[in-house]
Order: sequence, then C-alpha cells, then structure tokens
Amino acid sequence: NGEVLGVINLSHPESDAFTENNKRILNMLANQIAMAITNNSILKAEQEVSKNNMIWAISSLVETNRRLKMVSEISRLISSSLDLDETLNIILIKVVEVLQAEKASLLLIDDDNGDLIVETAIGKETQNLPNTRLKSGESISGYVAESGKPILVKNIESDPRIKRTNRPRYSTKSL
Repeated sequence: NGEVLGVINLSHPESDAFTENNKRILNMLANQIAMAITNNSILKAEQEVSKNNMIWAISSLVETNRRLKMVSEISRLISSSLDLDETLNIILIKVVEVLQAEKASLLLIDDDNGDLIVETAIGKETQNLPNTRLKSGESISGYVAESGKPILVKNIESDPRIKRTNRPRYSTKSL
C-alpha cells in the first residue's frame, strides 16, 4: 500500500558490489517481508479480537450457567414446598441474589377487582410493603399487569412512563 514499514541495509567492502538487478530483487524481497509483517499484524489483531470474544463468551456462559442454576433451584423449591408464601419468598430471594438487585417485590392480581397486592417483598425499606394495593394500570407494576408485557426502565428519573420523580429517600434508579 506504499506505507514504509522499515529499511533493509546491505553493505559490502567493495564499491559497485550491488547491481540494479540486486536492487530489484531486494525490493521484491522487501515487499514480501512487508506483506508478511502486515499479515502477521492482521493475524495478531484477529487473534486479540478472537481472544476478547472468547473471554466474553466464557463470561457470558458462566453468567448463563449461574442463572440456569438459579432456575433449577427455584424449580426444585417450587416442587418441594407446599407453603406458597415460603416458596414465593425463597424465589424472590434467589432472584435478587442472582440479578444483584437491591430489593424486590412480588405483586399478585386480586381476582375480585384486578388490583395488585404486594404478596412478598425483600430488601431495603420493604418491610411495610406486603399487602399494599395498587390499581391495575397505575404505576409501572400496574402497567405491566395490564399490558402483560415486561418493561425495562433504565433510569426512572428520565423515563416518560414514570409519572413522578423519585423520592429523595429512595435510591432506585432502574426497574
């Protein structure tokens, strides 16, 4: 590509030792060496990318394995316990542990009026949440219950679906 990668110096004790033909041959060799250097650089870059991809893939597999173990453990808990409240609480604890959440709550729909009732909650400042009622369609949880679709809120302060600003005593930023 015309880029100079280096220089080849030849020396000889006698004058006029090298000919134009020697120069052409040396130039061809220099081009071959340049291609080898370039190919080696490309290969090293590809190997680095491949190595980084492999590290990412392994990391992803480890995380997936950790989550699958949680699902397996939750399945085992569900099938082994007859106490629904205990089972739901254990499941919520496992979900918080695996997803590294600060707190979590499980809301169930009241068949009589469609309200959401906090069945169980764990984490910081959740002790007063159980049995709290929310109207379907109100709040993020109400929206999810009404639409039947999960949502991800990356920042509650800037998300237009959040109708109020975060209260100063709460540290939640994403849902």
